[in-house]
Amino acid sequence: MAYVLYAANTWYGDAADVKPNATTYAGHILVEKDTGKFYVAYGGAWVLKSVESTTADMTKSTYDPNADGVIAAAQLDSAMATDAEVTTAVSNHAGAADPHTGYRLESVAVPNADLATMVQKTYKGRTTASTGVPEDVAVATLKTDLALVKADVGLGSVDNVQQQPLDADLTALAGLVGVQGDILYRDATQWQRLPKGSASQLLRQNVGLTAPEWATIAGGGDVVADDVSATVQNIVAYNAVGGKNITELTGTQGDVLYHDGTSWVKLPKGTANQRLSMNAGATAPEWQTVAGGGWTTVVKTADESRTNNTLLDDATLVFTTLANTQYVIRLVVHMLTNATADSKYRMAHAGTTTRVRRRIVRTATNDIPAEVASLAAFDAADVVLSTTGTLPFVEEHIVLQVGASGGVLSFKWAQNTTNAGAMTVLEGSYLEYATS
Repeated sequence: MAYVLYAANTWYGDAADVKPNATTYAGHILVEKDTGKFYVAYGGAWVLKSVESTTADMTKSTYDPNADGVIAAAQLDSAMATDAEVTTAVSNHAGAADPHTGYRLESVAVPNADLATMVQKTYKGRTTASTGVPEDVAVATLKTDLALVKADVGLGSVDNVQQQPLDADLTALAGLVGVQGDILYRDATQWQRLPKGSASQLLRQNVGLTAPEWATIAGGGDVVADDVSATVQNIVAYNAVGGKNITELTGTQGDVLYHDGTSWVKLPKGTANQRLSMNAGATAPEWQTVAGGGWTTVVKTADESRTNNTLLDDATLVFTTLANTQYVIRLVVHMLTNATADSKYRMAHAGTTTRVRRRIVRTATNDIPAEVASLAAFDAADVVLSTTGTLPFVEEHIVLQVGASGGVLSFKWAQNTTNAGAMTVLEGSYLEYATS
């Protein structure tokens, strides 16, 4: 088969029936004369570029060095890339910053992190009246283009064009030059400056009640303490010695402060049950022991109910007794219960006693009160009331002489048998007592 060789810009006639050495003629063209096949010397081999008739135009063909229909990777030039290599390169490049300048991305979402760094307060946009590349937009231009109104920034109800007009007041204030300690005040027409006063002066209203002024108060001066103690809660009182000395009054719980005509003095607390009254000369208060004190009454103002048989003090019918004191006591208690729960009570005194006398009227097996024998002691056991009734009642008259230790006198009560139906001490029940 004859070949025509194109070399050195010249076509050579019939060559040998064997293809010349491709390495020798690298880059040259060889045409198979009879078939019109077109070869190029490339990579040490003749590469078929087209297959067509002797009269057909040359067409694009697939690169296949040995024309066996298979292109192996080993047949490719080292500078050429396979499809797989191209796919990998494209994939890796898609997420990386492009090192090249002058490139433009088409229809690709680019994250902020992949964009070039920007100077602070740089705004990108385009203000030129045509389609084109982005531009840096000045802040003033941005504000104009946005054309914001009050409502756009949450100020729909604020008139942001209103301002304080320059008037006589502002003009007067602007013309005032002050120093530390000066005060502003208003006269009949405008604002004025009151220069600061001197040390220890006080601010007061002038005689005409038209302006403030600084004044030195007569008799003023330092106050010198004659007691350097810093005890918490002590009282410091003026004592008129030297015109400016003070005395610290050390108090205890229950002390009273009063004025003796010259200075403040302390009246120490009294003893138990003493009363505060004026002395015989009506010049000072004093504590007095009053014989035969008046009656003190405690009254239940609300019902109190219980649903168990645990004996406890009544919430109201109790009082504290004092040592070595004699009391006259009256007790009246009205109750409500049911036939199952019944009721019980006990009179008790927690302190020591030297004498007890009790006269008692109370219910027993029914709701009929009956007088019981006088007692010379408080109850040592619970007393059951109204085992068949529902309206228990107790009335006691007691003489109590407290011994060396005071205590608490109380009316204790509970259900006799625990029951869900409540036992109640009714409002209006009372306890009263007096010293004798």
